[in-house]
Amino acid sequence: MDKFDLPKTLKAKIADIVQKNIKKQIIEVTKTIKYSCFGGNGINTVKEGLINATKNKQCKIHYIGAPRYRITVTADDYKIAQKEMADITKKIENYAKKNPCILEIERENE
Repeated sequence: MDKFDLPKTLKAKIADIVQKNIKKQIIEVTKTIKYSCFGGNGINTVKEGLINATKNKQCKIHYIGAPRYRITVTADDYKIAQKEMADITKKIENYAKKNPCILEIERENE
C-alpha cells in the first residue's frame, strides 16, 4: 500500500475491507475407525478411550454405528491437523492395547 500515492484514510478503509473479506482456510483431516471393547462395561471403556485421546484437541467424534466412529480434526494448517490426528490415533491405540479392545483404522480422508 505504501507504493501507491493514496490518502491515509483511503488506505485504512482498503485495509479494513481486505481483512474483513479474507477468511482463514480451515483444514479437516478425517479417519474412520472400528473400536470395540469386550466385557460388561465395554461401551464405557470405548467412551473413556475416545475422551482421553481427544482431550484438549480441536476435533469431533461422530458415532456412525457400532463399532464405527469418525474422528475429524480441524486446524489452520495441514501439518498441525495431521500431527493432532496422529497423536489421537496413537493414544487410542495405546488405550486399546491396555484394555481388552479391538481397534482397526478403516479409512483415511486427508
